[in-house]
Amino acid sequence: MFPTTTSLTQHCVRSVMDEQPEKQMQRLNNPHYQRGEKAKEFVNEFLDLSPKLPSHYCRRRTSKLYLEPQFRAMIELHRCYATASTEKD
Repeated sequence: MFPTTTSLTQHCVRSVMDEQPEKQMQRLNNPHYQRGEKAKEFVNEFLDLSPKLPSHYCRRRTSKLYLEPQFRAMIELHRCYATASTEKD
């Protein structure tokens, strides 16, 4: 049932399920993955420092936060992120 629901082949599911934990740890210790973790941490820090507004549209989930509307487009947000990224390095 699971492979047909997700359109995965049986070979793909078996190879993931049969993989040894040592191989999984090797992936985590790989510098390529660690570089990705550092990038994720920087993105989280950048978003934490960005000014936010509480949600007033969704009454059920008031814990949602949105970026202040100082960015008119995603490209402006990306420019700000790129500037912060180059300043960090």
